[in-house]
Amino acid sequence: MVAPATAALKPLIDNAANHTLPKQGMSVNISRVTTATSAANQSAELGAVSLTSADDTLLTVPVLTAAGGQNVSRQAIERGTNIEATLTLDLMRRVFTSMDSQLINTATTGLLATGQTTTFTNASPTPQLLWPLLFQAESLLEQALLGVAVPDAVVMHSRRWNWLVSTLGSTWPLIGGNNVPGPQSGGIVVSNEYGSGTRGILPNGLRVIVDNNLPTNLGAGTNQDPVLVIASRELHVWTDPTPRCSFARSSLTRRLLACFWSRTATGPRRLGRARAGTRTTRGLSTGLALSRLLDSNLTI
Repeated sequence: MVAPATAALKPLIDNAANHTLPKQGMSVNISRVTTATSAANQSAELGAVSLTSADDTLLTVPVLTAAGGQNVSRQAIERGTNIEATLTLDLMRRVFTSMDSQLINTATTGLLATGQTTTFTNASPTPQLLWPLLFQAESLLEQALLGVAVPDAVVMHSRRWNWLVSTLGSTWPLIGGNNVPGPQSGGIVVSNEYGSGTRGILPNGLRVIVDNNLPTNLGAGTNQDPVLVIASRELHVWTDPTPRCSFARSSLTRRLLACFWSRTATGPRRLGRARAGTRTTRGLSTGLALSRLLDSNLTI
């Protein structure tokens, strides 16, 4: 029996629109419509119709490789118990965690760097104060993706979800369970299991996804964590069908080198980074479709 090391894994990627990575190439090319067509009422029979020439821009998404390796003594492999299986499983968990973390935290192109931001600053924050901002974030994202995708999930750290679930509103829990009448609660708990599944459902139908790859050291006090509102249909991830592992023996050092890797590409990014009422589209290596809010000065 082995007690494995903990890992944040890849809950967000598991809830994204996943595609099989092409067999060749180090980038994925996508056509992005940047000038749309137009339509209007015809002035009269046989009159001219609205005509706007459509245009697109090539969006190139690079393929990234998350990898890990381990030097293992030959004695451990040949004389130990389940050494190879234990290390392979642990390396796989590190690779999955790295992939998910890159999607969220990569500078400039990660979700936190490119999302539309609503900041909540309060010296004495409560779930009741945070509550309306979740719906404000959903509203901003709905406008940014109008007619393309529907916001369908909220992603938060486990400490934030458990904080919400533990809170009472007047005489009823803010987040109810199976035995709490629906009209008196602000949502329901579906599962307590960490991973790719849905942890809860908010009254407006947004699923709650818990992902501990989200940082908890943001803000001036380095104690804030973000909450993401996403449209999972617009969060595209291309990955190898099966992560790969290779082993190489060295006759000189008599050690076994184990390597585990997986390649991924994420995008395109359709984000409402609103400036003066405009909607821009950005896409590189990670992320898309979210509004972000910092729920301020919370230490759990």
